[in-house]
Amino acid sequence: LRGELSSLKASAGSSVKTLSTPRSGYFSLVTDGLEDQLTPEYLKDLTVDHFDEAVERCNSGSKNPDHVGKLVYDNSWSVAVKIPARFSERLETDQTVYIRIPSFGTDRIKCTVSDIRKSGEECILVLSSSVINDNILTLRMEDISLILQSYSGVQVRQSALRKVDGEDGVYVKVGLLLRYKKVHILYNDGVNAIIEYNALNSGGLRIYDQVVYKGSNLYDGKAVS
Repeated sequence: LRGELSSLKASAGSSVKTLSTPRSGYFSLVTDGLEDQLTPEYLKDLTVDHFDEAVERCNSGSKNPDHVGKLVYDNSWSVAVKIPARFSERLETDQTVYIRIPSFGTDRIKCTVSDIRKSGEECILVLSSSVINDNILTLRMEDISLILQSYSGVQVRQSALRKVDGEDGVYVKVGLLLRYKKVHILYNDGVNAIIEYNALNSGGLRIYDQVVYKGSNLYDGKAVS
């Protein structure tokens, strides 16, 4: 390994330099020239009217060729999100929420609501977090999903839900017959529904059931092909 290191140093020539810093932190090669502009102080004064201006700044950022990277001194960071004001009615400061950054996968990131700034029909939501990783270090502007509440169960389309004798349920295909299964709906957004799943309930909806999403004159025991 020492011989390989010496060989690499020799091939690199004078391009190898040592940089030092008096403080420790998280290093990232990604910079955009806005590190001194989009600061925590800037965020404190950000309003709905100036949000689009901040977005334009993010789009105009570019890497300075003289910068080798940046050093982030702590793991605390904040993000400002513009949302419809009606959604803010479900939020309050110091509330714990979760966000998901689709481009980074399905992992949830725990955040705290730091501030809610309403203006007409729009609102600036400021979220803070101490969860940091290499992906977050590279962020400047990103689409995010805000998760206020989560449900665990089986997801079905709204069109699969049926009422029989006043109770919710779905029809599933079992062999060549239809069977009606009662369900407990945990959440329904008008497009999809989350159904409670109980592994101990042999008569309940199962994960791999063939749910019927459309059709007429359906009933329990109906023969299907």
